[in-house]
Amino acid sequence: MCTGATALERIRTGMAELAAMEVVDLPDQEVRDQLTLLAVTNTAAALVATRADTFDRRELAELDGFRTLRSWLIGFGRLSPTGATIIDHRARVLRALPALREAALSGTVSAEHVDKVRRLARHLGSAEPITPRSMRHSRRCRLRPVRPRHRRRANASPRT
Repeated sequence: MCTGATALERIRTGMAELAAMEVVDLPDQEVRDQLTLLAVTNTAAALVATRADTFDRRELAELDGFRTLRSWLIGFGRLSPTGATIIDHRARVLRALPALREAALSGTVSAEHVDKVRRLARHLGSAEPITPRSMRHSRRCRLRPVRPRHRRRANASPRT
């Protein structure tokens, strides 16, 4: 079993190898395949948010002289106030919605999707915590599956 430190070191090493690649020289298919980095980015954002949530719940910011996670992220993490607030909000949403957390950790849900869920919950104005039940039973919100817009029907003729 590997520790968190060795896992992070392997990630850093892999990212350094990717950064050292000369992308211009790669064949088209390999460049296309490397765009799976988008899923890695989604997973990384979810990992940061879940770690930040644990950090906040354990009140570890106080050990470094900060009152809140947000202030720690600004001071110690060198984030902008807006960036720190966004991570704090994502952490809360992912804690409240375990299914969304799992999807984000797998890379299938982007950080932007998590932010949309948070804004939707705030728009609903509910004082209750965000839960799948509260989202489902809202009169102001009817969630539908997202369908890709770029798909055409099989029998549709191409535009000329």
